[in-house]
Amino acid sequence: MQSNPEKAGSPIVMPLGGGRLHVRRNPEVEYILDLVLDEARRLVQAKQGNFYLYNHSGVLEPFLPQPGEEDRALSEEALQTHSSTLKGDGKPTICVYMGLQEGDLGTLVLREPAYFDQFYEADLALVQNLAATFAILLKNSFLDNRTPEVFLSFKSSLLLLLENAHLNQKIKESDHQLKSVLEVSNLINSSRELSEMIQTVLYSAKRVIRAESASLFLVDEATGELYFEIIAGDKKDLKGFRIPRGQGIAGITAASKKSLIVNDAQTDSRVFRQVDQVSQEVTRNILASPLVIEGEAIGVIEVINTIDRPAFSEHDMEIFESFSDSVAIALQRRRLLDNIQRTNVELERRLREITSLHAVAAAQTEERSLDDLFVRVLEIVRDDLKVGRASILLGDPTGKLKIAASVGDYGDNEDGNPGSLAHHVFTTNRPIFIEDFRNSPSNITSLANPDRYHSQSCILLPLAPPSGTPFGVICLTEPAAGKFLEEDYRLLLTIASQIVKGYENFMLNDQMMVKRSLEKEMEITSRIQRNILPLRKPQHLHLDMSAKSVMAKTTGGDFYDYYVHTPNGDVSFLVADVSGKSLPAALFMAVSSSILRTIIRQEFEPTRVLAQANDLLFEESQSGMFVTVFLCRYDPGSGKLRYASAGHNEMLLMHEDGTYEVLSGKGSPLGVLPAYKQKYLGGTTPVRDGDLLVLFTDGVFEAVDRAGNEFGMDRLMDLLQEVRHKTPDEIVESVYRKVIEFSGSELQYDDFTMLVSRFFGTIRDKKDYKISLPARVESVPVLRDFILNACQRHGLAGQDLEDVLLVSDEAATNIVLHAYKGAGDAPDFDCEIEIESGNMFRIELRDHGIPFRRDEVPGPDIRENMAGRRRGGFGVYLIKSLMDSVEYHRKDDVNYFVAQKALKKDES
Repeated sequence: MQSNPEKAGSPIVMPLGGGRLHVRRNPEVEYILDLVLDEARRLVQAKQGNFYLYNHSGVLEPFLPQPGEEDRALSEEALQTHSSTLKGDGKPTICVYMGLQEGDLGTLVLREPAYFDQFYEADLALVQNLAATFAILLKNSFLDNRTPEVFLSFKSSLLLLLENAHLNQKIKESDHQLKSVLEVSNLINSSRELSEMIQTVLYSAKRVIRAESASLFLVDEATGELYFEIIAGDKKDLKGFRIPRGQGIAGITAASKKSLIVNDAQTDSRVFRQVDQVSQEVTRNILASPLVIEGEAIGVIEVINTIDRPAFSEHDMEIFESFSDSVAIALQRRRLLDNIQRTNVELERRLREITSLHAVAAAQTEERSLDDLFVRVLEIVRDDLKVGRASILLGDPTGKLKIAASVGDYGDNEDGNPGSLAHHVFTTNRPIFIEDFRNSPSNITSLANPDRYHSQSCILLPLAPPSGTPFGVICLTEPAAGKFLEEDYRLLLTIASQIVKGYENFMLNDQMMVKRSLEKEMEITSRIQRNILPLRKPQHLHLDMSAKSVMAKTTGGDFYDYYVHTPNGDVSFLVADVSGKSLPAALFMAVSSSILRTIIRQEFEPTRVLAQANDLLFEESQSGMFVTVFLCRYDPGSGKLRYASAGHNEMLLMHEDGTYEVLSGKGSPLGVLPAYKQKYLGGTTPVRDGDLLVLFTDGVFEAVDRAGNEFGMDRLMDLLQEVRHKTPDEIVESVYRKVIEFSGSELQYDDFTMLVSRFFGTIRDKKDYKISLPARVESVPVLRDFILNACQRHGLAGQDLEDVLLVSDEAATNIVLHAYKGAGDAPDFDCEIEIESGNMFRIELRDHGIPFRRDEVPGPDIRENMAGRRRGGFGVYLIKSLMDSVEYHRKDDVNYFVAQKALKKDES
């Protein structure tokens, strides 16, 4: 467009009536429309765009030949409502209403963002500004009737120019403010010193807000006063100046935690006048903002006296608050860093102290002589305190000091002779800590040998028990840092007390040391043994068990164990006795117990368990230690007890009538000989209902009284006969009390370990169980598991259990494969079993399948079945053979299968 009113002709925008405006078009106008449309698309990265304008007949039509009914509908709606639209669903679209006071021009429609899946509110605002400006330009433009050119009045151009200059200035100011805020944000994460960083922030705030000076006040936590900390400006003499709590603009801002503007400071009573009196300057206006961290105001920043304008504005406050946030973050960050640094320093100090004390404590327990202990401690002190020389001097009976241990360069004649610092500390029992001899009393420095204290710093401490006289002195000199610190002195005090304790320990007689060592060892041994023994006895339908293991005072090698292989099925139990005594025996016992537990879970035969355990323990037994073991495995199904012995004493199986069997085996203790040089032999014996298995170690019958007489096997057998009808718990306690009574005191020389088990046959009860399953092949193993669990709860085992499981499998398979053959989605079938322990098993299966014709089932062909060609009838034959009674019948469209079997009777 050209600005030449003299050539202007008729306006481009013409009224049509009805509030509609028509844009007259020629090639130049169309070029302008196309140019503006391209710019609109570029602004928001739209792929398509169009104007919808009124033609000379008042009909809304697209500028470009890309009509779209959706765009037209949006445009008509925008013109009716005089509003713009941002559409995000389906096809993202911006439809901007273009109107003037004189009427409606049309719409600008943009569609399909190029790089995103939608347009945004910011995009809509950009296009609205463009469309509004363009509409004003069109209104003030003219067509020359003689040429195709378009003209704009000079007045309109000038107004646009001035507005553009104003906007450009505001943009520059905003850009400058934004850059300043970003620079401040970067400063927060910089490594600058805190005061330098905050001063830079204040100078930036002063420049952005256009004020004469900026200040930082901090709150004194003790008094609540505010004091000048950092000043960006000419008021340097105010640093440290204090403002009472809650007074002045800064105090009010801190109390309220809200920013505050005062534009007439000379008449505002809240202003603290003493500040102007000290600075000899006049405060015209103030902008203050609090520094808030975690809800607490820790300070305030202020800017004073605007430049080139009369007052601070709300916009200034918004900008200034961003600076206050930055300063608060910086202070918080520094607070955290300072706290972390202080914590780290303290942790390092504590770690150094703990490490040193731990090393000294370790030296006390590890070193076997005083000389070795002293040297070790001095090496620790030298490394931790970084000293050139350290020594320990001990007093002799004549009162002279002799160097007992030293690290560093010491001459031949540097003992603590009378008149030396060391001798002074020894005789006065008072420590000496000198940071610098040049600043110490002359009566102390006169005792110092200048050849010994080149660094002018030393620490000398008397070595004395809390209420006794010194027996020596520890001396440190030549610190690497040039002088010793207070924390070095405190640490050495603690180390000196540890040296005193170590000295006293070494001075105790050997018998007391041995006694304490044995007591500690026995405590550890007892803990190991307690951790190895089972926590509770097994809950089993076929046995009741009780066990007790008590460690003697001088040894600890007995243990017992058990393992239930299947619920209410096989059970393994053992007793064992490890050679040796005390802690080595306990450790070997832990290894032995772990190995036996692992193998028992994998191996059936007790003899093979012992053989495999022996191989492993023989490899591990480097010290010649071994363990005797008696191992049993009880099978409730067969009523058999398998057992084997590895060098252990004989065990007892007692019957209710008072008779008994002696159980023994052959084989060396575990860990003595390799497997190829020996063979473990055991045995098998039947167990009857009520039988009592007694397992024990030699500590039971080898207990002695005060006269040296043994308790003996005869006395043990008489006692077991007497109490055999009691519970296992009562039997074990009775034997233990008798042994203690016989010994006359608690066990002294050997462990007491006994494990007593009473065996039962099948349990005596009767119970029904029911289950309903879908008639599918995968239901058969589910039914089997259901019946197996029920049978095991009633003690069914051996051949009886195998028979009822096989019958159940066959009957259920027949229902699944034949009764519901071709039925599609198979319905359920029901199972009900009745078990009377030790007496009877009954099963009933019900289904709604096709009728079962028992008379049509052919008899089995034995030869065909043996050849692997099963022709039918064999399952029915098998069921009938295994069960005592089998019945098939149908009633009310239900097939019934009922089978019953009498169970084996107990031998008793």
